[in-house]
Amino acid sequence: MNDPPDREPRSSPGAVPRFTRSALRETVRASDSYGLLLFLLLINYVVLAANEQAEWFVLVRTVVVAATVLLAFHTSHVRGRWLTFIRVAVAVVALVAIIGAFLPGLRWSDAVSLLLGIFIAASPVVVLNRILRHEQVGIETILGAICVYVLLGLAFAFFDDGMAAILGPHHPFFAQNSHPESSDFLYFSFITLTTTGYGDLTPLGNAPRTASVFEAVIGQVFLVTLVARLVALYKPRSRAEDLAAQAARRDDAGDHRAENVTHENEEPS
Repeated sequence: MNDPPDREPRSSPGAVPRFTRSALRETVRASDSYGLLLFLLLINYVVLAANEQAEWFVLVRTVVVAATVLLAFHTSHVRGRWLTFIRVAVAVVALVAIIGAFLPGLRWSDAVSLLLGIFIAASPVVVLNRILRHEQVGIETILGAICVYVLLGLAFAFFDDGMAAILGPHHPFFAQNSHPESSDFLYFSFITLTTTGYGDLTPLGNAPRTASVFEAVIGQVFLVTLVARLVALYKPRSRAEDLAAQAARRDDAGDHRAENVTHENEEPS
């Protein structure tokens, strides 16, 4: 007697397909998920470009940037004590942002911005270190290089903002605007990184000019040398190589889950 054919389980109309949730979890947990990181970086730009100055928005901005930093370190295969340190540091920054949201009179936003800038500045280093170790230049390698480029723009935006705070109102950062917003520094950073230079915002003084030249040189050297070289070496993977890479990503995500389970089950001696 023949067995009845297996039937696929039916899901409710409003349910999210299980494979979709599983694939998303594996993408977050696995290494070299630079497409997802680039998507988060675009969200970062939109959030940071908003001129909202309320303390609750500082908390929202902190959560978005913190999630991006954690993904950058994790997907770049940073493990052990360094990843633990970043997690603890990000948690401390989030706590400071929460305190600032409930106690706005204490002006915690400057401290939060400074710490976030340090984390953002460290992110392109770990991402670049990871993609340069790829044995074959694939699409994730190219996406990783683009992530480094965007992270450089964000890092210099935080750096310029912090420099303006240190210089004070008597030494404005821009020649055209003596009271710039955070969105102005973000805009100025990327038009400097891309050497667009519209001229509506120009640095004033030796320190701002030096930082601007430094950023422009880094941006052009990065594009002309590394990104162009990676694009030239890019080779699309075959179907078999693509399946092997997907299996490796699942194994990497599984190893990460196993590490978490082992850590949770460990009892203090």
